[in-house]
Amino acid sequence: MKPFCNQDFLLTQPTAKGLFQAIAGLPVVDFFCKLNPTEIAENRHYENITQLLLNDDVEKLQAMRLHGIDEYYITGEAGDYEKFQKFAETIPCLLGNPLYHRTHLELKRYFDIVTPLSPATVEQIWNSANEKITKEDFCIYKIFKKFHVEAVHIPENITESLDCYQGISESGLCPARVFPAFCPDRALFAKNKAFTDWTQKLEECCSTPIETLSALQICLTERLLYFKSMGTRTAVHTVDFPYKKAPSYEKADAAFQKAKEGILLNPDELAEYQSGIFCFLVKKYRDYGFTLQIQIRNQNNIKPLIALLEQMNQEQKLPQIIISSTDAAHYKILAKALAQSKIAGSIRMSVTGMPYQKDALFSVLENVASYGILPGFAGFSSGSSRILSYSSQEYFRRVLCEFLGTLVENGEYPNYQDLLKKFATDISYENTKLFF
Repeated sequence: MKPFCNQDFLLTQPTAKGLFQAIAGLPVVDFFCKLNPTEIAENRHYENITQLLLNDDVEKLQAMRLHGIDEYYITGEAGDYEKFQKFAETIPCLLGNPLYHRTHLELKRYFDIVTPLSPATVEQIWNSANEKITKEDFCIYKIFKKFHVEAVHIPENITESLDCYQGISESGLCPARVFPAFCPDRALFAKNKAFTDWTQKLEECCSTPIETLSALQICLTERLLYFKSMGTRTAVHTVDFPYKKAPSYEKADAAFQKAKEGILLNPDELAEYQSGIFCFLVKKYRDYGFTLQIQIRNQNNIKPLIALLEQMNQEQKLPQIIISSTDAAHYKILAKALAQSKIAGSIRMSVTGMPYQKDALFSVLENVASYGILPGFAGFSSGSSRILSYSSQEYFRRVLCEFLGTLVENGEYPNYQDLLKKFATDISYENTKLFF
């Protein structure tokens, strides 16, 4: 019987173990996360383990609901220790669930606790963790330093003020570089009254009336330059849509006029508008040296997206692009579509927000290797709002080393140690660093 969650966790053979030892201490570039920039600016300090391990962790809270825990102990007025007790009642029942691995990896890496959490150990773990929090003055900056976090990129609505990021940069106290990522999703989501309200807010930000698509483009460019002035070099698109080749400016403008007035667009009009804005922004990202992150939500949109990017590349060179998904099933379609395209060398794939799912991560790596160039993979990003999410980088790196090691142990790849270590290092860190 193997020890639980020991130094060889998820690593079953010598090659994998050796590779992980070589990359375990690499820095982290978290190119898509949802940490609170205000809390980073304030270097938030934590009082107890519930605030760190449980509060605002949607998956853990939902697991408690599934276990039948009353909402009073989940988001209600119960005290922090009571909530932690109820979570301790839930966790032993999560055998086979990625949350079980995640919770204990967090306990081990952040609090040096190797005892499994259960009703029998809850008081011991509560006291031990809180003693460490008090003695070591747990705060965001110390966590960044502990996990060698070099940079974090946080998607921001383009109408938001970025004063908070400026304050973080000017203070010089944060050990990680913290950047806002340009996120124009609301410019693309022209479906309801919220779009009208957002357009009005953009007008206020730019002190410019937006009556035409051209005026909207001018304002989008102004905000992009504002983000650039704050050090931003990445844009994030999380609104997926049926990308349309050769969008017409006239049709996109007409669709914008209707959407701005709150008139519901039909699917063709919406696709025309969204594709027009997308093409405009992609060209700007290229002009200003931005890396574009595209997150796939619907697998039916993968091939139209690749076709549109191919067409754009024939006209002018594309910016650096990384495509990811939270669904492992999308990667086979994505990898095959890229392999059959003429722009495969211009686009990298990565994983965003798929932590602690061993089989899913293994499937992603397998599909990328089967249809593409695995050493060019752009690694892993947490997609998380939780400061404890950095243990997920370790989890990904363990799965990666196990995947590479399995190929060697099965006789499917030579035991080129130096080359394998380079591949593991590139995928875990170097490729991401090049883009961000």
